[in-house]
Amino acid sequence: MGKNVVIACDFNSKERLESFLNQMEGATDFYCKIGMELFNTGALQGFNPVEMVKSRGHKVFMDLKNYDIPNTLGNTFRVLTKAGVDIINIMAESGSKGMMAARKAIDEVCQQDGIAKPILLAVTVLTSKSKADLEELGIDATPEQQVIRLAKLAKSSGCDGVVCSPEEIGAVKAACGRDFVTLTPGIRFADSKTDDQERIATPAYANEMGTEFIVVGRPITQAENPVEVYNKCKEDFTA
Repeated sequence: MGKNVVIACDFNSKERLESFLNQMEGATDFYCKIGMELFNTGALQGFNPVEMVKSRGHKVFMDLKNYDIPNTLGNTFRVLTKAGVDIINIMAESGSKGMMAARKAIDEVCQQDGIAKPILLAVTVLTSKSKADLEELGIDATPEQQVIRLAKLAKSSGCDGVVCSPEEIGAVKAACGRDFVTLTPGIRFADSKTDDQERIATPAYANEMGTEFIVVGRPITQAENPVEVYNKCKEDFTA
């Protein structure tokens, strides 16, 4: 699997998404992350962000961090798989039953409809979380310890990989194998603001650690020339 940059399209209107996609004309080989903000905006305002992105030839990481009972998760993953997304995630805290329900639903839809399987990733510990945040939730572990615990559970439950911070890439690969996919948010350039992220790194560092996907949002989407920033990010990540 190659190296891929995922751009976080955290927008609250169809017009803002359309404007950004227009700005990115000429840029290739990137994924758009459709998270809760954009997905819910589309649902409430009556447009389909997945179709908008796919119609431009880009791939979609559907970042809804799904978390529910196994039956609901299975039904949800059937719907999202039929939508043609390329990466899809689930909260590892859904447990083995929830993750296995998602795996089963994806496999069944792809077999029945003859479509390519999306990459199924389990979300471990959000990059905005610190050890103090975990303690507040009653989790007596460092972020890395909790990430590894959840990554092992995700692998045994049929997930293709996990979402983790740059700090945990090496540990996840060591615990789950080099072929276990990691997608890494919290990517910033050396001169960028950290915003609300705690565990961050540069594209070059993420590349060195061996992750397959990095997620970059505001440093690209809020740039005066987003294509230029994207190309720099891609160059640093794939060098």
